[in-house]
Amino acid sequence: MQAKLISSLFIASLLVACAGHKHKDDEISDKTYYDQAMMAIADHSYQTAIHKLEDLDSHYPVGPYTEQGQLELIYANMMHLDYGAASAAADRFIHLHPASSQLDYAYYVKGIADFKSDEGAFDRYLPIHSAWRDIGERRTSFDDFKQLIEKFPDSRFVPDARQHMIYIRNELADGELHVAMYYARRGAYLAALNRARNIVEGYSGAPSTNQALAIMSYCYDRLDLKTLADSSLQVLLYNDPGFKDLDSQGRVKLDLGSRNDRRSWLNILTFGLLGNADVPEPI
Repeated sequence: MQAKLISSLFIASLLVACAGHKHKDDEISDKTYYDQAMMAIADHSYQTAIHKLEDLDSHYPVGPYTEQGQLELIYANMMHLDYGAASAAADRFIHLHPASSQLDYAYYVKGIADFKSDEGAFDRYLPIHSAWRDIGERRTSFDDFKQLIEKFPDSRFVPDARQHMIYIRNELADGELHVAMYYARRGAYLAALNRARNIVEGYSGAPSTNQALAIMSYCYDRLDLKTLADSSLQVLLYNDPGFKDLDSQGRVKLDLGSRNDRRSWLNILTFGLLGNADVPEPI
């Protein structure tokens, strides 16, 4: 009986020792996680790389591969086209490593990721103008690039960041212009005027600026504010001496679009059976 008890204890101790030995052998080093992730990236297996880098970050939150691993996670998410995850990873890196020598890279990729986040699935197949869709993330992207330029003026990413900022500025101005024209078509001159003024004052240098000035002069005329209408027109003519869209009295003319632009949505959708058939053009 005693011999059987000793034998059982001995076998149990062997099992415990084997289990402990097996656990030790199954441990993966931070270098292994990192190397496996780099191999996956080299093979364009970005989903696998993301898993490995997340495991590295989870098991070794502090270590020689931590910072570089988090940078690679930003890159892997970008290449996997998961722009939301890439932006979040970049934002996390910025907060965790404010003294990193590669902080400019994190700001740059965050800007690109936020820029790309606004591109929906339909945008890849349909020529949807930016003025017709919500481009809220583009504003965030603009701020990302602005921070990069302000914090790291000598960064190699600055020239491209500036080009993106110019592009975004023009998009935002076009969006304002689209809304201003919408209001002008419907005779909401004060609302149209405010939108046009936003372009002139907030997006200086955008191609839409001259059209915004034309809207301002047009709306001031309709509001019987002749002095302000003339002032806006003079600035417009200074910027664009070849501007010709004037009526016989020298006032700005606006192309307010086709008749459909002045019909209510209900009238259009019901093929003219319901709703306002013809909203009069503002005069």
